[in-house]
Amino acid sequence: MSIANIYGIFNTMKLLLFLPIDHFITSSRIRGHFSEIKPGTLNAKLRELKKKGLIEVRLKKHLERAGDDRQEYRLTKEGVRKREELVGMGLRVLKERIQKIVEDQTVSDMEQTDDSRNGGLKELLVEFGYECAELVKDDVLKELQVILKRMLTSYFK
Repeated sequence: MSIANIYGIFNTMKLLLFLPIDHFITSSRIRGHFSEIKPGTLNAKLRELKKKGLIEVRLKKHLERAGDDRQEYRLTKEGVRKREELVGMGLRVLKERIQKIVEDQTVSDMEQTDDSRNGGLKELLVEFGYECAELVKDDVLKELQVILKRMLTSYFK
């Protein structure tokens, strides 16, 4: 799997984590939050999620001024299930990867090596462990995604 595919999966997860289930949010708020994603790519992801039944799209009935957002989005119940499934899958894969890394490298090897990647890995694993203690919050899941992304980027360059 390429880094581009991994980033695409992360962006989909970020979108599923960002969208609420209890109220609609405007497309400009989504674009503002995901400014690092090209607008065309973001719109394609939203269309794909809608097609799969993971998000609900509502057209605004009253536009107050020209240029107002016409569409609003929220997660469906199926979207929440998919989000939970992806987060669980991501954590299982991460756990397996961490176990493999720990098996391949002993702690003493990591401390004796001058390679900054090993020190960075140790730091990432400690940081990940602290964040896992509070897995119930969406903000924490977003932070875990950032940590995992950094770890994958450093190992699959």
